[in-house]
Amino acid sequence: MFGYYYVSTISDSAREAVDLGARIQRYEAQPPVIIEDKALFAGKLAFAGFKASGQLLWRRMEDRVRRVDLMRRRMRKDLCAERCAEGPCAEAAEVAA
Repeated sequence: MFGYYYVSTISDSAREAVDLGARIQRYEAQPPVIIEDKALFAGKLAFAGFKASGQLLWRRMEDRVRRVDLMRRRMRKDLCAERCAEGPCAEAAEVAA
């Protein structure tokens, strides 16, 4: 009735964590989730000194960036293409036990 003004590629909150090396459990009827007992870091303090290297996998994050690019090329120019990403605090919570 009102039309639309943006297109979004919102997916799951595990996307960035997986590219850092986190393990996930996939389900048929819901987004994947982090396997918490196999966290990348034993606790939040272990995460504090982490420095991302050039060795990151980037597969799932790159997929989202490519989808936004594809949407922009195919959709009306007056629409906004959105890509959600985890912020630093949320991401730390995802990768530390």
